[in-house]
Amino acid sequence: MNNKQIHWLMIPLLLNSIFLVAQNDSPLAFFEPVIGDWYTIADEETLRNYPEIKNSIGFKFEWADPHKKTIRFYEAVPEEDLSRSILECFIARNPRSGEIEFQGYQKRNDFLYKGRYEPLKTGKGFLRIYEVHYPPGTKYANKRDEKLQIKTYRTICKIDGDNEMICKIEQLELGIWVPWGSGKPWYLKRKNRCNKSIPAWVLDNWKKRTQESGIWVANNSGYKSKDEPYDKYGLQWEYGLGQKHLKGRLFVMKDNKEVGSIWQFTEFGIQPQIV
Repeated sequence: MNNKQIHWLMIPLLLNSIFLVAQNDSPLAFFEPVIGDWYTIADEETLRNYPEIKNSIGFKFEWADPHKKTIRFYEAVPEEDLSRSILECFIARNPRSGEIEFQGYQKRNDFLYKGRYEPLKTGKGFLRIYEVHYPPGTKYANKRDEKLQIKTYRTICKIDGDNEMICKIEQLELGIWVPWGSGKPWYLKRKNRCNKSIPAWVLDNWKKRTQESGIWVANNSGYKSKDEPYDKYGLQWEYGLGQKHLKGRLFVMKDNKEVGSIWQFTEFGIQPQIV
């Protein structure tokens, strides 16, 4: 048996990885109802002006780390091809300002988006206030102006029920928020199926834990006592059926022989969405 050695102090850290649940006091907790894929429901006029949103995911929010401190966000994503999204960025709390911030480039025109998110005062959803930096000569910039132009917008999105989202976009002009474009609301509908894909960071984490024998052993001989007579502690990880979940156990050893298991647990990589 080819066991990996770990320091005993690492056991609580490894066990902590089992519970991939966001803390209630997480600054990003208000995003939980919007995690998932949201399809744009557009009228004919909107589709004529913005053909790229047809058959696309309007918004896609997904957790980017196991502790739910960062969100990966995509906008206007063609079905099943995230690499072609118009905007891709990360959302996280800025430790200096305390605000939930993001920054990203629109791939097609090299527009820079930067701003912040806030929870709604009532209901489920979010408020996004952001700047767009338009290079000279681009679609929404003044073509006669050779300087970089910066415009400020806000998007207000509120979830209606569980599966529909209503958004409106406003632009800041002379210190006043006015409707952007036609002023019509933007409707989105949650993707009507469970999320069946396991995030890449979960799969990578599972691969590391199950490598070789999947057994990790910590020497406890220097910390033995009457209440803790064991020489070693061990963690064993193995895949479940179809590699869709991970099975683990914490066991103890004495005189180089396994005495028994203390804990047994199952870790799932897919969180079903209620639709």
